[in-house]
Amino acid sequence: MQSLVRVSCALHCKDLIVELGLTNQFQLCGFREDSANFLGAVDLFVCSSLWEGLPLAVIEALLLDIPVVSDATSGGNSEIIVPGENGELIPPSDPEALATAILLALEKTNAHQYRNARSRNGLETLTDPGSSAREFDDVLDRAVSAD
Repeated sequence: MQSLVRVSCALHCKDLIVELGLTNQFQLCGFREDSANFLGAVDLFVCSSLWEGLPLAVIEALLLDIPVVSDATSGGNSEIIVPGENGELIPPSDPEALATAILLALEKTNAHQYRNARSRNGLETLTDPGSSAREFDDVLDRAVSAD
C-alpha cells in the first residue's frame, strides 16, 4: 500500500511540474542509495515529512552548508535548525507556510544571508557512528555503576 501511495504522489508531482512548465527546474530521481552525490548540487534542502526522527539527511545538508526548510515538529529539527541562521522552520501540515519559507530561503540563499558554518557545532558527532557508540557505552557504564 505504501509503495502505491508513493507512486501516486510521484505521478501527481510529475504532472504538476509539467503543467506549471517547470521541467527544467526539477528532476524527480525516485529512491536513490547515492543521494549524498546530489547534495553538492542543491541550493536548498526541504524536509516536510511529518513522521521523522532526527533525519540524517537534514544533518548532512547542514554540514554541507545547505540551508534547510523543515517543519518544527519532525524529530529534533527544531533543535538544529535556527531560523534565519541555517534555514527556516514551519508549522506542520501548512503548505502555504512551506511555500513561503521555501521562497524566503531561496531569496536568502541567493543573497548569501545564511551563516551555516556557525550551525556545525555538534552536528559532526550526530553523523559519526563511533561517537554514537561511545556515548551509548558511556550510558551503559553509568547504568552498571549505579547498581
